[in-house]
Amino acid sequence: MSVVTTNEIQEALLQTLKSTATVVAKLASASAIKEDQWHGTHFVYPCIRVNVSFHAILVLHCSLYRTQIIIDCYSEKPSSYEANDIADTVLQAIDLDLVYNNTIKFNDIGSFILPAQRIDEDTWLSKVNLTYLTQRVK
Repeated sequence: MSVVTTNEIQEALLQTLKSTATVVAKLASASAIKEDQWHGTHFVYPCIRVNVSFHAILVLHCSLYRTQIIIDCYSEKPSSYEANDIADTVLQAIDLDLVYNNTIKFNDIGSFILPAQRIDEDTWLSKVNLTYLTQRVK
């Protein structure tokens, strides 16, 4: 069985979020959803950033991994409400046990939200933490 790469997992979550109408409705457009390390010249709020923070093989012969994903939800409103609302929508919208594009199987083993915190004078950040067992579909 072939390796499931970090980039494949990140792409799967990006595409899942971009194709989820309830999530995109909270943003200006699906283009506000990007990988965490995206480096651009123009940032639009509210926005979402996806980060595969941990990806470790558990069982080599069947390529089973433990994968932690952090979805950062940013807002520039006067209160934390919008950032928390986006995070709640993301957590509710993602099918926590999903198969992406008939290639990667995600089994949820834990998920939670870290409520919004102010990260500078104008910006709020709420985090959705997802922990999955992931493996390639046979």
